[in-house]
Amino acid sequence: MPRSAPIAELVAIIGLAALSAGCTHSGDPHRAPRLAYLDTLSGSFADPEAPTGPLAAEAPPQSVSAGPAGWWRVAGDPALESLLAKAAIANNDVLAGAARLAQAQALRSTAAAARLPRIDASADVSRTDSLRGPRGLSRESLSVQIDLGLDPDVFGRLRKDASAARADLAAAGFDLDNLQRIVRLEVIRTYVAYRALETRLQYVGISAQRQQDILDMVEKRYALGLSVETDRQQARLQLLQVRSLEPLLRNERNQLRNRLAVLAGTTASALDPLLDHPAGIPAFAPPANLGVPADVVRLRPDVRAAESRLMAAGERIGAARAALLPQLSIGATLSTAAPSPAGLFDAIIAQTVGRITQSLFAGGAQKAAVARNRAVADEALAAWRNAILLALESCENALSAARTAQARLAINRQALDAAERAAQQARRQHELGLIDFFVVLAAEQALLSQREELVNTAAAHATALAELHAALGETEPAS
Repeated sequence: MPRSAPIAELVAIIGLAALSAGCTHSGDPHRAPRLAYLDTLSGSFADPEAPTGPLAAEAPPQSVSAGPAGWWRVAGDPALESLLAKAAIANNDVLAGAARLAQAQALRSTAAAARLPRIDASADVSRTDSLRGPRGLSRESLSVQIDLGLDPDVFGRLRKDASAARADLAAAGFDLDNLQRIVRLEVIRTYVAYRALETRLQYVGISAQRQQDILDMVEKRYALGLSVETDRQQARLQLLQVRSLEPLLRNERNQLRNRLAVLAGTTASALDPLLDHPAGIPAFAPPANLGVPADVVRLRPDVRAAESRLMAAGERIGAARAALLPQLSIGATLSTAAPSPAGLFDAIIAQTVGRITQSLFAGGAQKAAVARNRAVADEALAAWRNAILLALESCENALSAARTAQARLAINRQALDAAERAAQQARRQHELGLIDFFVVLAAEQALLSQREELVNTAAAHATALAELHAALGETEPAS
């Protein structure tokens, strides 16, 4: 038989195997269920509060041009933008997510390398000596060998493993995007709460000064015999009650400062230059266009990560099915040996090996692996559906919260105006002796409460708008 016959036979076997490889192609086994599920999505978001009016900013925002990406810049708050920039590069959760992305990149490279030829080289030097018996039997030898290995992957197992690794890499990238979205929103929430507490502290200081003025007035009237001890002690009590709010609010503010430091990946003292400058609650503009629920599937990184994991699971089903079929491999070896380097390449031996292996009995382990991968894919499909539902829930909750806070803002502004007028009238009428002193105290207390209510509502409105932007998947554009 000619020397090339074994090689020709091997090539023929591989060719026949390649022709039958199409039977293992699984494609996207969940494509039909995914498309069917997307068809069930509504054409618009559930918005029962829509009749209350269009969304608006709590205050006219700065005239800063910003599209869906970078929407927080509309507030024109340098401290907030600085905090967000620090968190984007130094937050430890984000850094951990970036490390997981690097791991996924390495795994993808490993899977891709498995499809390439493998080349190994080795060199051996040996010396043989006679320890007993005739002398002169000592000799030296030098050998060099190069091994080449290749898996033709005719049934696509390695190809599908590589595709699964690429999908895992995409999922890790979307996970990182989602982490950045979550951290960004948490920074904004915390910053809004911090500025709201600062505003409340200012109002408490104003109220304490008014209570001190009232106490001074009562002390003068008491000295003149125009007021009783009860009025004096009641005024003192209300002043102390207002002052007692200050350390409580400062403690809450300090805790929020510490939280901002953790989110920014730094220490609280490092944030002093940013936070020591007084600023109000940032005013965010509402989304220019809410879009439709299908946009959430396209924009939300957590939904896209779940979809990528579903694709990876589908590819692993195909890889597990391919493992049931015969496995082919090709190998070649070049070797040479000589007693000295000069004659090393005088004779070179080449060897070619082709191998087909097929598992005959493994106790059903390989079929169980296929079943397991199918179950993993079913789980990934359920997780993808749930990610869509959770995304839609967060959008609709934020939309409702924004409309509710907007309606409350309008009411609380009117209530604050009424409380200020009532307190002013109470002070005047008390000076004229027309009303009891306790009416003045009650009016001042109502004014402080209404101011705090308005601040809390403004913070809730700003937070709801931020949550709505984040829920819609609006993020920082890639640089």
